[in-house]
Amino acid sequence: MPHRSSLYGHSPPTSSDGRRFVSIDIEPPQDNNMLLISYNSPNVVRSQINAWTNVVSRTAIVTAFFAINASIVLGIVRSDDALKGRDGKAVTLLTIASYGAILFNSITTLASLVLMDCLGDIEFNEARNPQRRATEGRVARTSGVLQLLTTYGARKHFIWIFCQWVAYFVIGLFFMLSQIVVYMWLREGIVLSISLTAMAGATIIVLFLTRLYDNE
Repeated sequence: MPHRSSLYGHSPPTSSDGRRFVSIDIEPPQDNNMLLISYNSPNVVRSQINAWTNVVSRTAIVTAFFAINASIVLGIVRSDDALKGRDGKAVTLLTIASYGAILFNSITTLASLVLMDCLGDIEFNEARNPQRRATEGRVARTSGVLQLLTTYGARKHFIWIFCQWVAYFVIGLFFMLSQIVVYMWLREGIVLSISLTAMAGATIIVLFLTRLYDNE
């Protein structure tokens, strides 16, 4: 059997008629059935995967707690005799807010589980990609984290699932806050209700504006 000249430091062996044998290293063809088990995603990609996995997993726990809390508040509303003589529209609004908080926070918990599964598949998808991207050096700057993850293995529907998750979370949070505010307006005085609502609203606005300014 011929030896590789690059390994043994001498010319390739010849046949009986003087012709030389040349050994050629041929890699197996890459296709969707091949999996590179030694693949490691770039550090910046892996850091984003880990960061978002932590955020999503904690969101699943928090929204589950929100749903339970909304159920407790709904039970209190149903058993509160002081609300039976109040404005029917306000009580109906409180009921809608309560059920909305339960429903959308529960959906957010389920969406979090789906999104965590998508995040866990990113490196696996890129490992079996025959046209996988470079893992070292520099690449063109992406428009955001979602595009970066999509470039390095996230499914094409990943952004759509992520947007749904954010929308469900925002809607569930809105209903939960509405439930608290409406119940407070029904149970407490006008002055206290207005003061607390204004402070809570200002705090939320400042929080989001600070985050928006931080992204610039």
